[in-house]
Amino acid sequence: MTFEELPDEILLEICRFLSSTDVLYSLFNLNCRLNRTIFIYRQHVVLRRTSFIQFEYICLNILPKIGSTIRSLCINANWTDLLAKHFLFYYGHRMKEIFPNIEHLILVAFSGNELNDYMESISDLPYLNKLTIHDRYNVTEEYKQTLFNKILSANKNRLKKIFFNRHSESLSINQINSIIYPNIIELSIHLEKIDDLHYLFKLIPNIRQMYIIIDKQLQDKIIQFDEFIMYNLIQFHIESFRRCWIFDEINSLLKQMPFLQSLSIDIFSQDFRLFNGQLFLSILPINTLKHFNYAIDYTPEEKIEYVDDIISSWTSTPYSVCCLLDDSKTHMFLHTIPYDFSYLDINSLFIKYINKKMNGYCYYIKELLVFNVSTLAEIFVMMNYCNKVKDLALEINDISSIITEDKQENKSNLSLPRLNQLQWFSIDGCPSDGYLLKEILLVAPNLCMLILDMKFLVQLINKENDQSCISLLKNRIKNLSIQIADETELSNNNIEKLSNVFIHIRHMIIENKISNDMSIENIILLFLHYFKTHQLVSIIFRGSTTEQLRNNPSQWLIDYTYLKEYTDKFKVECDNLEFKVWL
Repeated sequence: MTFEELPDEILLEICRFLSSTDVLYSLFNLNCRLNRTIFIYRQHVVLRRTSFIQFEYICLNILPKIGSTIRSLCINANWTDLLAKHFLFYYGHRMKEIFPNIEHLILVAFSGNELNDYMESISDLPYLNKLTIHDRYNVTEEYKQTLFNKILSANKNRLKKIFFNRHSESLSINQINSIIYPNIIELSIHLEKIDDLHYLFKLIPNIRQMYIIIDKQLQDKIIQFDEFIMYNLIQFHIESFRRCWIFDEINSLLKQMPFLQSLSIDIFSQDFRLFNGQLFLSILPINTLKHFNYAIDYTPEEKIEYVDDIISSWTSTPYSVCCLLDDSKTHMFLHTIPYDFSYLDINSLFIKYINKKMNGYCYYIKELLVFNVSTLAEIFVMMNYCNKVKDLALEINDISSIITEDKQENKSNLSLPRLNQLQWFSIDGCPSDGYLLKEILLVAPNLCMLILDMKFLVQLINKENDQSCISLLKNRIKNLSIQIADETELSNNNIEKLSNVFIHIRHMIIENKISNDMSIENIILLFLHYFKTHQLVSIIFRGSTTEQLRNNPSQWLIDYTYLKEYTDKFKVECDNLEFKVWL
């Protein structure tokens, strides 16, 4: 049986293991039958982590032919920063002509300038009503208000739904702006300060669903929200870790939302009234509310002595709660059960109490950040309650640790569930039991992205008695971000070992945090030399660049690296802080 004779079900199952660009690049226009089979990939296109040559081919030969069938288009510049700019080069003034029926545009990892250019390019798309922006960065303070106004009014005010994710930078509101945006009915946004929320309500009177993050910790005066009733608002989420809220502010805020059906609040406070279940119940729109999700961090000046009183205040409410208190009794975390947020940021000091409090309940979260971590072993308990996690980040409290020897007797009480959805793992620092990374790799078959300190990575690959860990890294990791803090970590021997371990690497980010003025040119040459036989798609160097690199980065690569043999098969860009190569 030939490939073309396989049934559609088998072909589509194969396509599940390929990227959207791989499917289009490999199968489009081979014959009419295959075009029909991959029709879903022609309707929903994702441009993501593709090579420069493949991207060029798709832009020149495929997108013009399928543009009218595209309903959603994702342009993902994460790991391949230059992709966004080159897509705009081809289609910036032809969006209406090529993509006349697009309904949803998704932009990932764009700079502020790129977002501005894209907002201008989508000026007249009749069906485009949904815009998603993820992981935006590098927007100047002066431009935040202007950019937000451009986004709200983009596509001639046809947008109804605008979603920023929680990792996007904050935006701010021009307080003298009197323009109303009645088109917006759903909005997720990361705001600069609480005053911005105060003014935002007046700009979007028809809003039905809001997801708000308040960013900065400011010495705010106490906010009293206006008596501006949001009659259409039925779903509201607020997340604010850096501002200390009081009960009266939450009460004032909720008075504006009398018809809420779904409410999620995740805040920090030192106001004990916000922990009293009976008192909190009295300010909820209980007649309409169908779903309530609550999480609050509490760090009073004095020790907490009456945890039982807090829990008992919730027993006569419709909501069950979990209350975690650290050993010092000066930090408490309370949340409703079930915990319905998609993320969890938690101090490791609470982890040992989770087993006693949760009674088998699991956190169905996608993103987990554990800070103040001493060892990898202590997070194993947490992972048993978060086995659906997709992104895992750990902040180690002792960045100068040395990895000790792997002692089998220390593993007797350690167990991990299957982590089938884990794809992205970051460790900031160097845990002393770093050898336990192998245990995570064993249960996470889809883990492909690692963010590690060079110090930790060097120690890990130098442990010759742990070849099973090296083997797992070889087979799994395709995206690697390294933070370099010491010049001694950059020996030829270390970089050569890295290249021998990460043989399937496709994307790399090298972040130079060395305090002295070590030449970034040497770092670039070192990595490009040892990874020249790898199938790299992109490599980004972060750190202060030189005038020589900025003047003509392409010619510099041709003069000093193996890329002189591929002059028309790569793109490069250099600014003051980044040197980006797209292969």
